[in-house]
Amino acid sequence: MYQLSFQIRTLAPVVISLNYGKINTVNTEKHIPGTTILGMLAWRYLKQTKSTSDERGAIDENFRHFFLSGEMIFTNGWITRKNKYEEDVAFYPAPISFRKSKANEKEIYDILFTDEDFDEQTQAIDYAMAEHQYTQTALELHHHHARDRATGSPAKGLLFTYEAISPDQVFRGTLLGDKTDLQIILDTCKKQWIGWIGRSRNSQYGKVEFSFEAIKPLEMEHLSDEDNNDIVLTVLSHTLIYNDLSVTKIKQPFFPVHSSSYIHQEKMYCS
Repeated sequence: MYQLSFQIRTLAPVVISLNYGKINTVNTEKHIPGTTILGMLAWRYLKQTKSTSDERGAIDENFRHFFLSGEMIFTNGWITRKNKYEEDVAFYPAPISFRKSKANEKEIYDILFTDEDFDEQTQAIDYAMAEHQYTQTALELHHHHARDRATGSPAKGLLFTYEAISPDQVFRGTLLGDKTDLQIILDTCKKQWIGWIGRSRNSQYGKVEFSFEAIKPLEMEHLSDEDNNDIVLTVLSHTLIYNDLSVTKIKQPFFPVHSSSYIHQEKMYCS
């Protein structure tokens, strides 16, 4: 399997609306969901492949293969920050066991490995990376007059609020798939372009700069029977785990690694 990394820079406020929130307020995700990436690239692919009817059949088959079959994986786009080499490095969702001290925000604890007498006052972290660095996505609020649906004019005395991802932030993610398929996506969609995502796009919201990097083999690490150290597994998306009877179980005692080895689950935190 190969990977094609992408980068999204917000050029305007971006609203990726959530399904919950306060009345008259639209709340946003703090990352760019993989479904949004898929939709943006599908739109770009169709726009770039306008052609004669003789070619349409092959193009439609490619479209179904890339965007509808599930053969290609579109990861989320995660917030980045500059490292010491001025490179944009992705920060992934912090394990919910990661907490920062309320008294000293530079103190980070993983309560999976704390003693029973641990009593430090802590609070949650949004995104983290190695070496106990953490960050959060910058958000902003935009207030608008609600509109009368019948007349289209502003409704007197009624306001609604958009929570939005602030401009000039960079998100990184990856497309995973066959090398030939990824090359077609790169050649068709081009290395860099301007697009729109999220709610109320094409108005004052949603303008982004999208860019691809080079296609590379996917690097994976494998556990062996000699790996006896403690392991923390953090899922970065919704995950379904099945037992031997193909029944979904969240709090099962073992996560199978391969047919002759198991990881013993000691603690689990989930929402």
